[in-house]
Amino acid sequence: MEPSTVAIAYGKGAIPLRLEPGRADWHVIRPRHAPALADPFGAFLDAAAEPIAAPPLHELVGPGDRVAIVTSDGTRPVPNHLLVPWLLQALPVPAERVTILVGTGSHRANTPAELDAIFG
Repeated sequence: MEPSTVAIAYGKGAIPLRLEPGRADWHVIRPRHAPALADPFGAFLDAAAEPIAAPPLHELVGPGDRVAIVTSDGTRPVPNHLLVPWLLQALPVPAERVTILVGTGSHRANTPAELDAIFG
């Protein structure tokens, strides 16, 4: 049986992975893509107001609280340019009481240009 090649996501592109049938019992699992939400901001507000198995966001945080938002660096496909402003709008605290932490894990720190790309 001939080897097959599967493209593995890497960075902003992909690298080929050669699957040789005799070396392992290969199973390729591909994501199921769902259509985009018609109203993502509305869905976010609904989730913040009625989360699963937790009190609503406005009951957990008060106007005098300090808040930390922890998010991923640019290596994960997180729409921070949307989510962070939505969180700031949904939180009952002024923006100056919010700190945003970028979790880089074992990656290097982000440059200012990368942070602009992540957060818009």
